[in-house]
Amino acid sequence: MNIQYLHIHTLYSKDVKDNSLSIENIVQRAKGKQIDPVGFADHYHPGFNAPTIEEIGQAKSFVHSYQSSLQIYLGIEASILDQSGRITLNEKDKTLFDYVIASLHPNFPGVAKVPAANVRTFIDFLQRLYMNAAANPLVDVIGHPWNLHSKYGPGAAGKRGRGSGGGGDKSFPGQESPGGG
Repeated sequence: MNIQYLHIHTLYSKDVKDNSLSIENIVQRAKGKQIDPVGFADHYHPGFNAPTIEEIGQAKSFVHSYQSSLQIYLGIEASILDQSGRITLNEKDKTLFDYVIASLHPNFPGVAKVPAANVRTFIDFLQRLYMNAAANPLVDVIGHPWNLHSKYGPGAAGKRGRGSGGGGDKSFPGQESPGGG
């Protein structure tokens, strides 16, 4: 069986505080667990949570140095800004990455807030937001839509999480699973 992870956050995501989530450590763990390929997709929300161009260059250097032993992709996880499908990444910056994940991070500044008034409003909002984001030519894949209902949907008062990060399989640092970001 070929196990692959393409939504791994590293220390380049400013909200990641686990020092074991360096690219080098994750690559070594992936090799040990025979996970191939892997893809790094840090948060990209300029002015709040985004790697700098210098950090992207460092990440590319690390990725290229490990390419012979493992297939590695360098992606980015942009935030969906509103129901029109706009994201926090522009066409020029997209060229720095192998792929773009677009995700809703409701607690990041400047991002559309999820209406939790009733189920119909909530579903209509998400449907428009994700359909338009999926149609955005800068977007290659939609990220973690499944955890929004439990965190932000009707009846979720008191359960609202950060909207990103967290969750995941703790046996593989940075790995995303349903419920993680």
